[in-house]
Amino acid sequence: MKKLIVTIGIITAIIISIDVQAQDNIINKTDKRQAVQKVRIAEGVASGEVTRMEAKRLRAEQRMIRRTESRIEADGIITRREQRKLTSLQNQASRDIRRQKNDAQVRG
Repeated sequence: MKKLIVTIGIITAIIISIDVQAQDNIINKTDKRQAVQKVRIAEGVASGEVTRMEAKRLRAEQRMIRRTESRIEADGIITRREQRKLTSLQNQASRDIRRQKNDAQVRG
């Protein structure tokens, strides 16, 4: 009986550690994407492809994603639904950056 309880305890600890590592990977992936998007915005501003107003909107979108990520992380558990939401927000932000960099407007 004691062996069974110890075995269950060890298995539970392993599962929890794997879950924590998976959630850390999700957050690291999100943080890396945020950093890349920030660089893309800065490059667009530096090259003149993104106007000041466009950059302001894109940065606001990035802040919103960071706030959403903070709220999701607050309870310590990231569900698949929350992960999909973060991915969707980042995909939309990436599309917005691409559109702003490739539209006809240039900084004057």
